[in-house]
Amino acid sequence: MSISSSIDSNVPNYYESFMDFRFKVETQVKIRFSDTDAMGHCNNARMISYMEEGRVEYFKKLFPHVTRANQFDLFPFILAEIQCSYKAPAFCNQLLIVSLGTTHIGTKSFTFEYDIYEAESKQMVATGKSIQVMYDYKNNKTITIPQEIKEKINNIELNSNLD
Repeated sequence: MSISSSIDSNVPNYYESFMDFRFKVETQVKIRFSDTDAMGHCNNARMISYMEEGRVEYFKKLFPHVTRANQFDLFPFILAEIQCSYKAPAFCNQLLIVSLGTTHIGTKSFTFEYDIYEAESKQMVATGKSIQVMYDYKNNKTITIPQEIKEKINNIELNSNLD
């Protein structure tokens, strides 16, 4: 059975109905054997990890000069909420695309939405949403999103040529 034929043909292909690319930032993730459950499907918790990989890629776009992932002082936030809706099963060795964008910027928080789809067939596998809150780790309190960060986010969302 080929990878693309293993996807349920009764599940709508949401990807094609949304896009010319709904979001500007994306990264690829190949499903490893260790990502699968006893039924051979990609484990549901891995989708949350794939969303995290997408966030890391987004932050690389925000701060292209940063070389260490632990430079929290540039963009200190906490993950306040995360949701994932599963649309179709995914399997070992499939290549997934994690696509994400900022859909809301508030005073202290911002929202990412995610589309995770199979690279070859464009079949939507999962969608998600996360809310991040800016946070002062030294004083243990929420803080206002700096205007500079809001401008960088707006630049990413408005700029279709990121590379």
